[in-house]
Amino acid sequence: MLKGKENNTSFFIGVNLRGYYTTMSQKRDFRGPLPKNYYEDSFRLISQACMNHIRYVFFWEAYVKNPSKFINEIISVAQTADKYGIKVL
Repeated sequence: MLKGKENNTSFFIGVNLRGYYTTMSQKRDFRGPLPKNYYEDSFRLISQACMNHIRYVFFWEAYVKNPSKFINEIISVAQTADKYGIKVL
């Protein structure tokens, strides 16, 4: 966590991030995989920008539509975030 200079308080700096399979609505069809290295490149850039967390948005209906792709994407996000020291909310 980053520390504030004046009062030594901790604060978060981050961005919102959406997945592909984890935000798939029941009405939308899968159109192919994410771009190659999507999470790797995204988390590397987020880390290089001195951000320390992401807010990861997902939809329950995406799990219902395809549980295995949903879980695999969550695992990929968690592993890549760990690699770059980024916290996931």
